[in-house]
Amino acid sequence: MKLKEILTVPGMSGLYKMIATTKTGFIVESLTDGKRMPVSSTQRVSGLGDIFIYRNDEEMPLGEVFLKIKETDGDKLTVNPKGTDDELKKYFKKIIPDFDEGKVHASHIKKMLSWYEILKDKVDFAQKDDDDSDISLPNKEGNDKPVVKNFETNAPKVDQHSKVAPIKVRKKV
Repeated sequence: MKLKEILTVPGMSGLYKMIATTKTGFIVESLTDGKRMPVSSTQRVSGLGDIFIYRNDEEMPLGEVFLKIKETDGDKLTVNPKGTDDELKKYFKKIIPDFDEGKVHASHIKKMLSWYEILKDKVDFAQKDDDDSDISLPNKEGNDKPVVKNFETNAPKVDQHSKVAPIKVRKKV
């Protein structure tokens, strides 16, 4: 399983994997207990592959953070994820010395450590996610140039050179 396939849903604790799509959203399965539940398409859902940690100079992907935690602690965390804010910040400072303390709060660190506990046996953090944006479809000639499609709507077409009549305002008498 790749990190980008794992979802987090605000308002629902834990991590999820998308199983199927529906008319109004999709079905997710919990990674902890295997229960399935519907999620509306209006809810904000984030893939863990799209989450980054603020550093002083640049951002760091969550997968690299998990890899650094695994390198320093292995499978057993040396800090309690429910510990005090000072303990969590000191631990995170040991792992990522240049993280932005103004933007990364203790609640974020707690969440990352709890996610690590769930994922440490299920995901290989050293494996890089492939970016789907580099995929190109062959066109009719067989070249690898991307195919560009123009979509048309049923809306009336606007002629840019047509004259616009001024709006007349009626005065009350």
